Amino acid sequence: MLEPIMAWILMLAFAALAAAVVAAARRGLSALQDSHDEAWTTLETQLEKRHELMIRIVGLCSRLMKYERDTLDRVTTTGSAVIAAARRRNMPGARRRRQVVSHRRRGAVHARIQLPAIRHQRRILRPARTCGDARGAGGREARAVQRRGQRAEFPVPGVSHTLGRALDGPAARAVPVLNPGQVAMRISTWNVNSLRVRMEHLGRWLADNAVDAIGLQELKLADEHFPRAEIEALGLHAVCYGQKTYNGVAILARAEPLDIAMGIPGDTDPQRRVIAATIGPVRLVNVYVPNGQAVGSEKYTYKLAWLERLRAYLAALLAQHEHVLVVGDFNIAPEDRDVHDPAAWEGSVHVSAPEREALARIAALGFSDLFRQFDQPAKSWSWWDYRMNAFRRDHGLRIDLMLASKALAKRCTACHIDRSPRSWERPSDHAPGDGRI
Repeated sequence: MLEPIMAWILMLAFAALAAAVVAAARRGLSALQDSHDEAWTTLETQLEKRHELMIRIVGLCSRLMKYERDTLDRVTTTGSAVIAAARRRNMPGARRRRQVVSHRRRGAVHARIQLPAIRHQRRILRPARTCGDARGAGGREARAVQRRGQRAEFPVPGVSHTLGRALDGPAARAVPVLNPGQVAMRISTWNVNSLRVRMEHLGRWLADNAVDAIGLQELKLADEHFPRAEIEALGLHAVCYGQKTYNGVAILARAEPLDIAMGIPGDTDPQRRVIAATIGPVRLVNVYVPNGQAVGSEKYTYKLAWLERLRAYLAALLAQHEHVLVVGDFNIAPEDRDVHDPAAWEGSVHVSAPEREALARIAALGFSDLFRQFDQPAKSWSWWDYRMNAFRRDHGLRIDLMLASKALAKRCTACHIDRSPRSWERPSDHAPGDGRI
């Protein structure tokens, strides 16, 4: 009789012990959770403070840039006024003149008046006539220069109002001559691979590169989380077509973008990969072409179908606009020279024949690859994989492109890839491309 009672007592004791152990474990887990939550809250607070500090720094840099631009504008305006005044004052020549005052009027006083002249410096004058023309005013000017022992006149340096500074010599020759109504534009493209992570890099690059517009790809954030305030602090307008975690495209521009179009018209694809806007005289289309994953996969088939829809869209745009520029991450290397090791990549995604044929059909609409219009360094890549130390080994591909309509391509003066941001800490795996029109 005692044995069953003892067994029940032992069972109750074990149950009580187990309950105590479970309660202690729960208390420990609760304390651990509280500690974890407290640590996470502290980390979030620190991150928010750093984010606010970064915003302040970006705002300060923006104000400094604006002050510098305003100062350059004032200097340019003042310099132009000084040049115009000097030309008016010194033409047809700053020469010494003798004025004989009548004895009857001023008591036989001879006054020697010298007009203002800039000595021992380059004089900003129109070119003098040849010394052999002694009969005209040009001959007198040349003889006056010889008598004074000054240097020959120099032409007025070229002034680029777009660049905001006076230029002379080779720099002046590099600036295209613009007719009235024409503008010079600098447009860039960059797959930032998460704008939230790369916002500091974007601000740093834009501080050194005063672009008129830039297309961003792979934002990886929804529209409501787009850092509009930080972008505006950089002096840029922004239009965004974002998506949580994946894809997402945006256009940033100094002038307000007009006629904004998001996605391919009539396309029900939920992936946000295309945005277009008119920036000045240019219809700018920013695209993020699907990766394709692997040849033969469902995503590869989706990529090829998506490229056909893009081709139809661009064909319609060319019928409406003369100056069309398509920029972005195409995820296709057009030629073998755009691949660090063509043999190793042969038949792979990014370089497969069907992908290149789809890209060629888009180019056949009347687009030119701006990068290939100019002599470029060997091994010019725009993307390096994060794995296998690809960037340090310089194993990359050129898959970020700028395709311009024929009328616009003729006006392009330069195009290059800036690989320096790829060497920064926590970089995007892509480098920005830059074109000047």
